[in-house]
Amino acid sequence: MTFDIVSVLPLLIGGISSFLIGMLLERYKNRRIELLYNISYQKIGIPNDAYFNGKIKVLYNEGEANTLYFFKIAIKNNSNFDSKELPVNLNCDIDSYIVSHSYSKIPETTEINISKGYQEKFNSYMKNVRPILNQNINAEIQEPDFSNMVWIHKNINFVASSLNRNDEMEFTVLVGSNIDNHQPMMFLNIPTSGVKLTYAEDPTKTNEKVGSMSILLGIITTLLLAIYFIVKDNMYSTQFITITIYGSFNFIIGYIIFRIAHFIRSYFK
Repeated sequence: MTFDIVSVLPLLIGGISSFLIGMLLERYKNRRIELLYNISYQKIGIPNDAYFNGKIKVLYNEGEANTLYFFKIAIKNNSNFDSKELPVNLNCDIDSYIVSHSYSKIPETTEINISKGYQEKFNSYMKNVRPILNQNINAEIQEPDFSNMVWIHKNINFVASSLNRNDEMEFTVLVGSNIDNHQPMMFLNIPTSGVKLTYAEDPTKTNEKVGSMSILLGIITTLLLAIYFIVKDNMYSTQFITITIYGSFNFIIGYIIFRIAHFIRSYFK
């Protein structure tokens, strides 16, 4: 009794295919919204190492601001279905403070509002703290108003009514610091279930990954095709010619396979 690998191969392929389909269906049932995000910034003023004959002052509310940065936060729905209401919380590092904010890009189907919790804290700050500071900027603020004041200056919370598939929204936040040469940092949080935050990769690195995976898939497929022909028939000439032709185009074929696999994977995100 001899072992015929050719007759067993369809059974193996069928079993593997059933397993993969089962995994994809399970993933589909438990799918989550994937949000791609990117945070970029631009300093307001002249770089410290730049030659400039003189001094430029950046003022905010008639006071000198040592450090001011514009941050742009871009969020894109990378899933194949629309999202419902999304809370968008932004906060800066401990040595910085938020000066102002705006919406630089909002889809027509999306409405942005300040969250109810943030609005309540802000109203408390304007009622209990701001009048005191208007009289004396160096006045001592008592708890719990002091903690609320610190929180207000380091956080801004939005609520997006929705974000449809492939739509993108952008927020612009002006961040300052009283520490010389300090590099402010901005953080994003989406505090709701069923959402996966993914940092958007550099397009150059993504293209390098696609190229490498395409070549690897092409080589693997070539080897599998060669093994199949060798086991099936002892006449090698036709098979080697086929493999040679395929090998000449393995990058293109591998690229097609990678794109198909990527499409299937993205559909179930």
